[in-house]
Amino acid sequence: MMGDIQPEDAVRLAEGRGILGATSVRDPLEMLAEGAPLSEVLSTLCLQIETLWPGASCSVLFADAAPIGDPDRRPLLRFAAGPSLPQSYSGPLNGVRAAFGVGSCGTAIATGRRVVSIDLATDPFWKDFLPLAVAHNLASCWSSPIVAKDGAVLGTFAVYYAAPRAPSPEEIACIDHVTHIARVAIAAHQRERALSEAQSLATIAARMVRLGAWMIELATGVVTGTPELYEILDIPADAPIALDAILPRIDARYRAIIIGDLERCRAEGIPFDREIGLTTFAGKSVFVRASGAADRAENGEIVRLRGGFLDLTAQNAAGTELRLLQTAVENFHDIVILGENVDGKLRIVYVNPAFVASTGYSREEALASDDALLSGTLDGVGAALVAGALLARKPMRYSALPASKKGGEACLRDVDVLPLGDGHHWVALARDVTVRRANEARMAEQALLLDHARDAILVRDRNHRITYWNRGAEVLYGWAVEEALGRESRELLNRDPRRFDEALVCLHRDGSWTGELPQSTKSGREILVECHWTLVRDARGEPANYISINADVTERRQLENQVLRSQRMESIGTLAGGIAHDLNNMLAPIVLSIGLLKETAPREDHDLFATMETSVRRSTAMVRQLLGFARGIDGTPQLLHPRMVIDEVLLLARDTFPKNILFRVIVAENVSTFRGDPTLLHQVLLNLCVNARDAMADGGTLTIEAYNHPAGEAQVVLAVSDTGTGISEEIRDRIFDPFFTTKPVGAGTGLGLPSVLGIAKSHGGNVEVHSEVGRGARFEVFLPTEKSSTFQSLATTSAAGPRGRGERILVVDDEPAVRAVTARTLEVFGYEVCLAASGVEALEFFSQPQSAQNSNIAAILTDMMMPRVDGIALARALRELAPGVPIIAASGLDTAERVAGAVAAGVRYFVPKPYGADTLLHTLRSALDGHSPATNE
Repeated sequence: MMGDIQPEDAVRLAEGRGILGATSVRDPLEMLAEGAPLSEVLSTLCLQIETLWPGASCSVLFADAAPIGDPDRRPLLRFAAGPSLPQSYSGPLNGVRAAFGVGSCGTAIATGRRVVSIDLATDPFWKDFLPLAVAHNLASCWSSPIVAKDGAVLGTFAVYYAAPRAPSPEEIACIDHVTHIARVAIAAHQRERALSEAQSLATIAARMVRLGAWMIELATGVVTGTPELYEILDIPADAPIALDAILPRIDARYRAIIIGDLERCRAEGIPFDREIGLTTFAGKSVFVRASGAADRAENGEIVRLRGGFLDLTAQNAAGTELRLLQTAVENFHDIVILGENVDGKLRIVYVNPAFVASTGYSREEALASDDALLSGTLDGVGAALVAGALLARKPMRYSALPASKKGGEACLRDVDVLPLGDGHHWVALARDVTVRRANEARMAEQALLLDHARDAILVRDRNHRITYWNRGAEVLYGWAVEEALGRESRELLNRDPRRFDEALVCLHRDGSWTGELPQSTKSGREILVECHWTLVRDARGEPANYISINADVTERRQLENQVLRSQRMESIGTLAGGIAHDLNNMLAPIVLSIGLLKETAPREDHDLFATMETSVRRSTAMVRQLLGFARGIDGTPQLLHPRMVIDEVLLLARDTFPKNILFRVIVAENVSTFRGDPTLLHQVLLNLCVNARDAMADGGTLTIEAYNHPAGEAQVVLAVSDTGTGISEEIRDRIFDPFFTTKPVGAGTGLGLPSVLGIAKSHGGNVEVHSEVGRGARFEVFLPTEKSSTFQSLATTSAAGPRGRGERILVVDDEPAVRAVTARTLEVFGYEVCLAASGVEALEFFSQPQSAQNSNIAAILTDMMMPRVDGIALARALRELAPGVPIIAASGLDTAERVAGAVAAGVRYFVPKPYGADTLLHTLRSALDGHSPATNE
């Protein structure tokens, strides 16, 4: 057994012996060489590790193959050795299916890799076995697969500790040596067992055919033989065999021939093989096939003869077998005709009863017929074909030849013509296939109808091998019928074996199953298939066939998902609108208050108020961006320089990003300007920078670049690159899908990159991504350039607003803070103000009798979104009550349709909410002076 160990194995075994030699436990290699049982060798191996590492408990588990016919092909765990582990622990493990996640050992067997479970209490692989481990005071487990040279996993060697613990490099090296010793021991045991089984099978085969082997040593003349030889010759099992005692028992007509064969084989090495008769030592006559050959030494000298006796006695009982054969033929359901070919003429010498029953002719009529086979069996061309084959002595098979029965009834027959070896006799087998052919024709018609079905229709046998495959299946999956038939559907089509098995359980339970399965086509394309399965059982109630009708619903599900996504976006838009309305109302008093404070505060504080005003305007722009993403509202484009946008983003990023991120900014000197919404483009760069930050958890370099398109196209490129983890090819095509994110729950919404792409396309540009796993990512935003070389800064300030001349202004708004600050602003700048908290109050104001209070209203400033009576309804009513009074509408949410409705109602002037004092005063002055509406910020 140890002779089978390879040289490289010997080196590793020697290393293992050096590591383990310090223990007092017996050497498992010596036990292996002495032929000790495998269980003892493996138990000794476990004891050596336990002696070497106090506190450790070791075990060896075998990976036994699943039983034949078991649909679940995962191997079964079997406890092989574990001297320190009780039966209460090892018993429950026997018969468990090895798979990923089934403890440390089951996972090691399934993956072929070492599994180190440092703390079983938190290890997900042990969630189903944790109570068993806790009951036996086991807290950690290191399981190493025992892998054969051909890659097959034979089992595992596991080390347990009572406390959470990780192995050291030295312990891992020792485990590798021990695992290698276990592999050698198991492999040697398997080879020995295979050899024993082969010898057993050879013995069984020799006994079945009664083949006895013999061998003669020429130097000593000693003859040895197998038990079968003793049995053939009727020699007692303990009696010696002598060649001189066997030769006289050979029949006289063969004796000299055999002696000559033995002499030539002894002298010249010529083998022999012939059939002879002999008498056994018990006096029985037997007929054997005797064969022999010579064995030579390395110098070419013949040193022994070997051969065998094959008992052919049973074959000589031909008469008995012939009678048995005749009985079988007489009871055969097919027509059997035995005939002869004499001088070119065919004559029937025998027909079985099936001939009489099928043709209607009696046996006497057949034997006396001049046309022999042709009588009552075949007509016309078919008869000529068969006769030609018989005369030519060629075996032939004919299908569905036209024939007739006695009385003229037409039928179809399959005919096999078999000439016999003597050159004169032949056998013809014929069977009536009239009914079968009719059924096949009907089945062909049905199959043709099935081939015209748009759905894929396939039939699987009990082993799930495909037995029928229609044209719809070819179109859906891409596999031709020749490629699909005989293949196992689980391997050919299904992407998710677990869901396939679950569906199969339901099918066996209910007899039918309907559901959806992910499958794949010949080209590898993943599809979603709606399946309707039906189970067909045989007469015994066992599953016989599975009928499947499958339809591709991939596009339908995608459309449904798009509709759901669209509805979700609509909901987000509605929510965003409400939030934006409230934010605008909260920001409006702040914006107006800043304008008032600038009028009254010292000049040295104006910079502070300018900063506050810029922040509020940025907040206002962010509200517009929220609406732009959710509802498609366009921002206000401005002429921008890349440096301006990059500097604003860089200012925010440097203050908020981790300090282990290094920023690099590269702006080409000749970079062109472009027109766009500064807030949206600010958001583009900020989203890309945030993604780059998240990809560099351990720090790195974030680079922002701006340059003209290198190919000379009229485009500016804003690029953000990082040195982070990169993007895998599998998800690169999905990163711009809304709601797709690789971040954990709560860390990302999946809207950042879709927003980037949407904003770029709304500016007439595009986004390209370049990435490689482990080497970072680079996003390039392409934007059309502007021919003008000047650009407008976000920090521009308006000139001081024009003052009023005592005009009376009616302010209508449902927000008290907005009303109060707006009134205060207008009063500071020389206007009188009347207030209305709703559209209803404003209408009541004008519906009262003419008075000094309402007769000299110079202009009306109204919010567009108010309860009960909104701005548009109020404008329609005021067109009747106060037709000459200009109306100024204030809102931050109105779409193009609502603006058009307001214009139709008589509104000619608009201010965005929240509006600043400058914007309000300029617009109000234009309305009072009758000027054309100004273009506001």
